[in-house]
Amino acid sequence: MTQLGARFLAGSRSVTFAGVFSLMVFLLLGRGLYAVALGVISLGVAGQAVAMRGLCLSGSLKVLLMTGMILFVQGTLAASKAYGISPYPILWCLITVLGIWSLQQQVSGYSGYLQAISFVLVVFVFANLTYNLLWTHWPRYGKFGLFSNIHYMSMYAVMTLPIMFYAISKSLSFRVRCVMALTLMGNVWLLLATRSRPGYLALLSSALVVIPFIAPHFRWRFLLLMAGILAFLYFGNVANFAARVDDFAANFSHDERWEIWAGAFHLQKKSTALQWLFGHGIGAFYQDFKEIAWSRGIKTYLSAHNFFMEILYSHGLSGLVLVTVAYGLFFYRLASAAWDDESIISRRTGMLLLAVATAQLVHGVSTVPFFSRDYLLPLGFVLGASFVYIERLKRTV
Repeated sequence: MTQLGARFLAGSRSVTFAGVFSLMVFLLLGRGLYAVALGVISLGVAGQAVAMRGLCLSGSLKVLLMTGMILFVQGTLAASKAYGISPYPILWCLITVLGIWSLQQQVSGYSGYLQAISFVLVVFVFANLTYNLLWTHWPRYGKFGLFSNIHYMSMYAVMTLPIMFYAISKSLSFRVRCVMALTLMGNVWLLLATRSRPGYLALLSSALVVIPFIAPHFRWRFLLLMAGILAFLYFGNVANFAARVDDFAANFSHDERWEIWAGAFHLQKKSTALQWLFGHGIGAFYQDFKEIAWSRGIKTYLSAHNFFMEILYSHGLSGLVLVTVAYGLFFYRLASAAWDDESIISRRTGMLLLAVATAQLVHGVSTVPFFSRDYLLPLGFVLGASFVYIERLKRTV
């Protein structure tokens, strides 16, 4: 490569990093200018592809890109008309994955940008705690940003908590550890402030999924610590934790999700054989559910609040099988890579990614629409980082 070509490549990588980093900031602070960040990532990735005459994609990543394109094309073609709900978040997810993948040559392990990420997490927690405090005392203008829907705030809280644990364990500075520990406590308070029961379940699931990867003599200590924290939250009724849990247990059959699922099931039964196979298209559920809502006197919902029902209605059985198999294979590959990782330091990265991926899936499956920017953009970060981790591990074996 010529000197000019090397400079062009370095500049393209810098542009890509700026796009990925700014997208992370925009998402954590309420999405903001995410479209601008995606455009910057696209320019950076395109520049790298030109400079290197390709991006050297792994076989697994090629399968992911193909899967995403199939879902995009099918979700668009199956729709009988434009429903006003964009299918483009699928492509945005793939752009994010490519952006992270193309940066792997710049990152020395996963600790290369850990300080910058830690700083962003401190800003994320401080900004949202400040806003929540101000709104609580002066609720004149209502809530916006991540607090516009408590499940947005909850999902980002449970996804970032494992990263904070990781940052504390990796830092050699006592001062930094203290700052991150305080940030972690603030993040827990943000989660409690949302009172999101899916958030509680997601955090518990993300902790349980890493137990098999912990040294045997630490597992019981970890379980006892989890039990102690849950007991403290419940019996102390911290931030109405016990009240929310008791209400869920007592009124489980009256939860609004049952109302949505019943309507979604009624819609699905009206599908033709072709629609059962290929779906109604992205956005069709929201349009079709309006009739059910008006006839039953209930609220209109954007999605089925259930990934299986949502994907079945939009993409049919073919799409549901495709997404389920792809997601299952992703978790299997990630868990297998972390299990086979002989380096304790590197294995922590695999455990971190597995915890974050589990937290997002468990939280999102009954709350956030699957084919939305709110789910697929964070998923792009999870997939991109996981594919880089898996590929690096393969190269060291």
